[in-house]
Amino acid sequence: MGFSFVSESFQNALDRLFETAQKNLNSKDDETKNWANKVRSLKEFFTNRTLEYLDINLHETKKWNLFDVSQLADSIIANDLLHLKYGALSFYVYLKEWEFRRGIKENEQHNPIVRSFYDFIYTEKNQRYLEFKTHYDFVDELPFVICGEIYSDSKLSEIRNFLEEKDFSDFNSFVETNTTTFEMIKKWEESFDEKKQAVLDLENRLKKSKETYDFILLNKGFKELYEQKKEELKERRDSFSKFGATLAITPLTLIIFSESVQNSVSAELARV
Repeated sequence: MGFSFVSESFQNALDRLFETAQKNLNSKDDETKNWANKVRSLKEFFTNRTLEYLDINLHETKKWNLFDVSQLADSIIANDLLHLKYGALSFYVYLKEWEFRRGIKENEQHNPIVRSFYDFIYTEKNQRYLEFKTHYDFVDELPFVICGEIYSDSKLSEIRNFLEEKDFSDFNSFVETNTTTFEMIKKWEESFDEKKQAVLDLENRLKKSKETYDFILLNKGFKELYEQKKEELKERRDSFSKFGATLAITPLTLIIFSESVQNSVSAELARV
């Protein structure tokens, strides 16, 4: 049937294990002290949120009552060193399946507490492998078990069948299209100097056009002079309207002067 990480009995067992670790942090026995410090260092890891995740995802670990800290024998719990060792090795199993399921992420991989804990367990494994052979072997086989789960998953089978049935004959035409595109890019890069020179020529043409435009604006004064003279002549004509003798002469004078100004402006614009 397995066990649950969110059960009351499991939580009580965790609390008892951390109490054992706490009281042995300064033990006179160095071995007990070392195990106590490693167990106590992981207390913050076992939050309610983490326990819920473990309960949902640690499928293999939950099958084994051996890894349930709430089912440790009274004889083990009564011995602080054994209690700490079994607890720490159970933590090692939890962390490893948790890691294999989620994938090793950078912040976890370089977490100094977790890394220190792993290093401690690896040293114990090298020196006293047989003492917790079952725990070590279980962790070593976990990646293969998880891979087996993945490859036997029905969704993966659906993907495999889809790929087998899919016609990839159009792939060659796609590759040919890409080859053509790469050749076009290569030719464009080779003609880059020519394109650069074309841009420079365009810039020179724009500069010349700007100079011409500026010159036309300077000659705007001719038009303003023309309008000014027309207005002045109009006022003069009105003031002379009472003299009948000059009335017939004024329009002719205006026409002659206006044509003269217009001819001057036209000549200037023609030169531009």
